[in-house]
Amino acid sequence: MPMIRYRLDYLGWYQFEWLCQSLLKHHFGAGIQSWGGSGDRGRDAYFEGELEIPLKGKPTAGPFVFQAKFVAEANAAGARPDEALKSAIRAECTAIRNRGTSWGDVRHYVLMTNAPLRPDLRDTISAALRKAFTNAEVTLWGANDLSDLIDGAPNVRTAFPQLLGLGDLTSLLERAVAKPILERSSLSLERAAELAKVFYPTGAYSAGPEVPVPPSLRRADRPPRNGQDDHRPRAGAGEVHSGVGVLRMHRAGGLAPRAG
Repeated sequence: MPMIRYRLDYLGWYQFEWLCQSLLKHHFGAGIQSWGGSGDRGRDAYFEGELEIPLKGKPTAGPFVFQAKFVAEANAAGARPDEALKSAIRAECTAIRNRGTSWGDVRHYVLMTNAPLRPDLRDTISAALRKAFTNAEVTLWGANDLSDLIDGAPNVRTAFPQLLGLGDLTSLLERAVAKPILERSSLSLERAAELAKVFYPTGAYSAGPEVPVPPSLRRADRPPRNGQDDHRPRAGAGEVHSGVGVLRMHRAGGLAPRAG
């Protein structure tokens, strides 16, 4: 099963329906009506006029009906969502025939699902829906198709944090933390990395014991008194990149330049 870029399974059916409605409004206009609920007669979204579906730049006449079908754990390791999705489609086709003309003259039907759609599964579902909709064009959007739409909708993407992985961490941090603070932090890490490259541990440094950092530890930036050796703990440059928690004890004069 191909890797899905977003964690669609984490949404649940209600938020998945909301995500689909948000993506439709973002990509095709705010005029799309968000329906859903007990009185929607199966229509999760609806639009009367023309939309550029299935091809961008080529308007297609409506009315359009959109349905969201959520399959639990469709993208989990070892998942086999095909039968669950086909069962849901068979039930939907029966419901469509029973509704008769209550949906009006539907010209285009779009199914959106979190399940991945392989070519053979796509063909099977399309054939079943075309029998139910004798005069409507059918479009299917599976997990990868929805991921493409999510890629092009950053505001929608960050409105559903359950979807996100590490790829959006920088964007979220910039929203939560002032950008100058992030820039200063990045500069400090870069300087520490440069120091680590030229740091030379002497014998005294390597023999020093590792001790926990006291919470009240202050910077040891004052010179020793009366020319005495300074026994205060200092962090070696090689330790700075690994975070906090460990210091090496050594004499202040124990650092020596690298030979040659």
